[in-house]
Amino acid sequence: MPELNEPVIHRKKKKVVVVNDRKSPIVSATITKIIKPEKVKPPKVAKPKKVKQPPPPPKVKGPAPVPHPDGTPQERAEKFLVRLKSEQALFQQYRPLKLKVNKDLNKMYPDTAHHVICRSLERYCNTLEYLQTLKANADRFDLDLNPVGQVTEDQALEAKTRWKTNLRATIKRR
Repeated sequence: MPELNEPVIHRKKKKVVVVNDRKSPIVSATITKIIKPEKVKPPKVAKPKKVKQPPPPPKVKGPAPVPHPDGTPQERAEKFLVRLKSEQALFQQYRPLKLKVNKDLNKMYPDTAHHVICRSLERYCNTLEYLQTLKANADRFDLDLNPVGQVTEDQALEAKTRWKTNLRATIKRR
């Protein structure tokens, strides 16, 4: 505890008040910046480094999946495309296909999975020969070779850009 004749200093809102004998406060100069005492930080304790452990082996749930008897999905799509080219007149010569022709093929071939039909159509529609047939205002055909619509300008432009990228990819592979 401070002695009685020792001045006591109080800091209040940027002003320093000095009190002698704790009776008469004397206001001294205004402080522009309040000086805060520095905080003493405890020394850092080094933490032990964690050693990364390999992940545990995956848990096997049941027996391994049995492969499809007709091969991989790509092989099944290729087989179905060969079947389409032999059975359907629309696929024997490259012509613009009707939009959503996959729904008609699903009805015609209920024994074939939907994803196999879609992959086959994707392979067929990405060939350079098919993309060349997609000219603006060209007729689109259904499975019975009836015209059901026309190729729009946007579709023709998209086919032209896909044709260019597919051609570049083909040239790079050779």
